[in-house]
Amino acid sequence: MKKLAVILFILSSNASANLDCLPLTFNQEQVLSLTKKVTKPLVLDPKVASDILINTFYQNCDAAKLPPYDILRKGEMQGYELEKHPWNGGSASKVVDAEAAMNSQYYVNCKEKSKEGCKNLCDTPPTYIWGGKGKYSKDGEVDIFENENSIEKIAKHPGIDCSGFVNAVFAMSGLKVRTDMKTREVASKTPARWFMNESTCFDRVDAGSELKPGDVIAWKKHIVMVDKVTPDPFGIDHIKSHKDCRSSNIDPLKIKLVVSNSLGGINDENKDKKFDSNDLFGDKKIKSTNVPLTGVGIGVSKVPLGHLAMKYPSQIMELAKTACLAKFGKKGKRSKIQVTRHKLAGKKDIPGSHACLEKMEDRVKVKGVECLTKNCNF
Repeated sequence: MKKLAVILFILSSNASANLDCLPLTFNQEQVLSLTKKVTKPLVLDPKVASDILINTFYQNCDAAKLPPYDILRKGEMQGYELEKHPWNGGSASKVVDAEAAMNSQYYVNCKEKSKEGCKNLCDTPPTYIWGGKGKYSKDGEVDIFENENSIEKIAKHPGIDCSGFVNAVFAMSGLKVRTDMKTREVASKTPARWFMNESTCFDRVDAGSELKPGDVIAWKKHIVMVDKVTPDPFGIDHIKSHKDCRSSNIDPLKIKLVVSNSLGGINDENKDKKFDSNDLFGDKKIKSTNVPLTGVGIGVSKVPLGHLAMKYPSQIMELAKTACLAKFGKKGKRSKIQVTRHKLAGKKDIPGSHACLEKMEDRVKVKGVECLTKNCNF
């Protein structure tokens, strides 16, 4: 197959027509802080690091600027096949139809010629891989295009999972996730459920009005990062009393809060390759849709949080109810899902030293970021 590579994505029918292209959130100096040559790395806001990671992962200057991926219309990635990982029980995806895989990618454009310094992702189009964390070297460099050997044997294409994505974001930010281990060890030892609790570096956040970009939303099976807080993010403006914060008054599929994450396949219990209410575990408020399912998910992406209710209905509904009660000064239960914020995220004055601040000499460097520095207009 003729080699083709990713360049600037041209907004086309892949993007939702009712959503505008997002503005660029970072500059060249911030991108350069993730290269080997820089001598004074910056501390990046998690939202900024998330956008840089998305652009780097897809070797595309405009990937993070695209509207959130519309799962309800577009469905999941095609051209892949799932295969069980031999020791962790999860599913890894392998490309079985390269043309279908390339055509179903939202962030990758394989119709253009190579750009200098960019990796060719079109022979091995990236998607979600369970257990994918990237490779962290002893000298502090992370390669988000490769995984450990047992995963590489199955999925010979780039891919990371949800906790791999969020841990990489904080590694790039220069903000420690844990103080009891080195950053290069965190990705493989810190699953999504770990973020449900307050820790040395994270505080719990109210699920209502306090949400900010860069906040982490976690439950036992998944973790996402808040990307954009939209007007009426939980679709609850019509509710006028805390007594009405019930499932019958909330449609989780209409929750507009935008999150960045790496997403695996949606439930398809009856194996008909379409989503319907029989595929649900938990809250039955969600109705059937015509979403085409492949079991592969969409990988690193920005999505409306409400779309994840097709896979995690009870967790998303609990968060919406909590946000609704917070609107009226009431507290809801948060046993299934939690929101936390890094203690240094969004701070204007970062201290010279802090238990949750990476030392300058230990800042993570990122492979593939040179594609952005050579080709993007900041």
